[in-house]
Amino acid sequence: MTTKHWLKGELADSLKRLLQDATGATVQVLDAAATTQEWNRCRTSDDAQPRLVTNEDTLLIFLYKPRVRRVAHALRVTFPSAPMPEDIQFCRCLLHTFEEDVQSARNQAPWEALTTSRIARAIAAYVPLPTPMVSNWLELAESSISLTYEGKPVRYTALFLNSTKDLEARSGSLYVKLSEPMDIEDALLRQKWIRAAFGSRPLALVIDGRRKKRRQVTGLLCYSALPATEPRFPFAPHDSLLPLQSFLGSRDMVITASSHGDIFALLGNGIVFQKSQGAWRYLNYESAQVVLSRCWTDHDANIALKWNFIVAVLRLALDLSFQRVGALIVILDRHEDLNSLVPDNADPHRPSRALRESIVGLSIVDWTARQVIAGVASVDGATVLSRNGQVLDAAAMVARPSREALQAVVGADVGRTFEGARSTAAWNASIFGTSLKISEDGPITIYRHGKRILHLGIAG
Repeated sequence: MTTKHWLKGELADSLKRLLQDATGATVQVLDAAATTQEWNRCRTSDDAQPRLVTNEDTLLIFLYKPRVRRVAHALRVTFPSAPMPEDIQFCRCLLHTFEEDVQSARNQAPWEALTTSRIARAIAAYVPLPTPMVSNWLELAESSISLTYEGKPVRYTALFLNSTKDLEARSGSLYVKLSEPMDIEDALLRQKWIRAAFGSRPLALVIDGRRKKRRQVTGLLCYSALPATEPRFPFAPHDSLLPLQSFLGSRDMVITASSHGDIFALLGNGIVFQKSQGAWRYLNYESAQVVLSRCWTDHDANIALKWNFIVAVLRLALDLSFQRVGALIVILDRHEDLNSLVPDNADPHRPSRALRESIVGLSIVDWTARQVIAGVASVDGATVLSRNGQVLDAAAMVARPSREALQAVVGADVGRTFEGARSTAAWNASIFGTSLKISEDGPITIYRHGKRILHLGIAG
């Protein structure tokens, strides 16, 4: 790395890609004039050389020339909602890791090798546990994905606790203590009895996360039967993991894997990291909740149900994503648009009539009904909901909006066509409200009124 990389902006472009890949945020590299203007405006007597500054609904990141410490580039980072403290902290970890790599590259370290592990190292720095330990745990989780037992893949769940002092009091007989602590690498990679014990069972290896005990597995925890408590964060990668996430303290972490080989790291502050399709991604489900809440105004007659409804919709989408089930969920702004969205809604000879008639009226807010809705959502077609969460139709084929509808919503006579049929259907449906497209690869994309307002997960 030499000065020319700063002058040409190659490092700024590299940091832009890192931020976009790791967080899904929109990142813009500012031109020289805008960089100088923003830098002068953000400087204060307390911080003459700002590195990361919140600016209204965006985040500004400054890169400095080496040695002279003069600002070289600025990047504007825009999240779907205003940046939350967790978003800012992770971007700070990404920036710090990136700057360390720039220095290492000047000392002849290979830039490409540093790039492949950069996001994982930023995650390790973000987690409120000793960084080298977290890096080791993430590597072990990735290695364990290839393990099998009797021909079936083994998917571990590991609970890393900052303190195990009150564990038995909190979990009772659900926690089985090992007669002798075990090395974590030995437990994950070599002990076949542990592979046999896990299978598809809701068991977690309990690891003492303190520095002096950093490699010790102390026991097994049956997390599915943990005492029911009101979760501090109502979102987890899957409904079955909510009890475990609720069990976490502020300095604890869970690493788990889905049956499809995606790795998830859940933190006590509600943040989730996912490794899918070979890449790590930062996920803030609370941000998704904020984005969805904007789709309903405060004068909405159903405001009392708003929170529960949004949680239920996201919970359904996340569960389907975790299971790698492709689906389309549509929330209509107006019940009167149902026939425009689904022309055969009232046709007595419509396909899957018995199924579609049976599910109408079920509420997505009800946990039991939501399990039925999740099963039906996997059938080809859209699941259509009212604004209070009731099913209006399912397994429904979405029609193209009329020219009049397109003109009224997006100001054009022609709709958009995407490479995938489900993406096109999701965009068409969003003309009448809000649509959530769950890809068979896992990512969730939300459209409203012809615009993409959120994308969760690794882009395909």
